[in-house]
Amino acid sequence: MFSSSLRQRSEWSPALALFAQSPSRWRETNLLGHDLEFTVQYSASSSLTYRMVLISAKQVGTDDATRRIKQLPKHGTDKKAVVLLMQGHDAMSSFMRLQIQMLEHERISTIPVSSAGQFIDHLDALRRPSTIGMNGLAQIDRHAVQKDLLRHCVSGTPLSVQQVDVLLGSVRHLRELANMVQTREGQETICRLLGDADGRSLIEHFTNGPKFT
Repeated sequence: MFSSSLRQRSEWSPALALFAQSPSRWRETNLLGHDLEFTVQYSASSSLTYRMVLISAKQVGTDDATRRIKQLPKHGTDKKAVVLLMQGHDAMSSFMRLQIQMLEHERISTIPVSSAGQFIDHLDALRRPSTIGMNGLAQIDRHAVQKDLLRHCVSGTPLSVQQVDVLLGSVRHLRELANMVQTREGQETICRLLGDADGRSLIEHFTNGPKFT
């Protein structure tokens, strides 16, 4: 099922057209607090229900998007995700803000997609019983996006690709890095890996948030 409220958001118009053409059966309805809902039956005794909130770069941090994200855990479904449409000149900075916001929602996946059409293709794959969980969908461009994101988690000149590779050799994701920032030992490790100046700049970024100019 997809929410009728998507018709009020022009950036998702391509998705609405593809829903009608999709081999999966998508039914339009009124959904409260989220935009997509479907159940995948993997076997006679095993199924997963998915609920997703769809937002664009310009909606990150708005009261409406924040409210809908906070409502997702209340549904108690098996799988939940926030899908971010990575379009527009501020898409990367919006993704940075969303990642920081999602640190307090550990059970909700964050899925960046480059186009609405690409997202529908992956949804169709996810709805096939042979697909295992949401892990495959959640990995759409995630590694490349995370590396680029980490490069800009400092003030001034971005980190080098080599510095990011060293950092990702010690942490698996941004949530783990954010936890390191909270301890003296973690901060010392970051400064050792990146150098004192870049390390302190990254710590400042995670402590006080990104500085947008």
